[in-house]
Amino acid sequence: MKIRRFRTAEAWKAAFANIKDTYPLDVLPIKLTILRLWHDPAKETAHYCYILEIGKLLGPYEVWIFDEATDFSGTGGRFKESMDRWINRLKREAEERGWNLTIQMYELPYEIYNILNIIHYHEYMGG
Repeated sequence: MKIRRFRTAEAWKAAFANIKDTYPLDVLPIKLTILRLWHDPAKETAHYCYILEIGKLLGPYEVWIFDEATDFSGTGGRFKESMDRWINRLKREAEERGWNLTIQMYELPYEIYNILNIIHYHEYMGG
């Protein structure tokens, strides 16, 4: 399994454009999980994490993670808008081409994601 972490929405979108020539997306399943991570109890601001699994037949060929989007800051907000547009295009393209696309969304307190991110960072960086 290949794991890729992205720092910008543009890098994510460019990578997806490239894999359309690499993987037979008309055969392999594509699963997009969107996590809305609330920053405050009033649920006024959130951080977004996108997890894309490509080709989960015997296990995913690739898993992508992008977690820089927000609904409250300049750059993070632009990332969120860009990802929203990309998801809408992905839905249309999947329908037109007959891809097996699943999209699911969950809401979590940010503290839970922060703990997982710390664990991931230490594992990934050898901490």
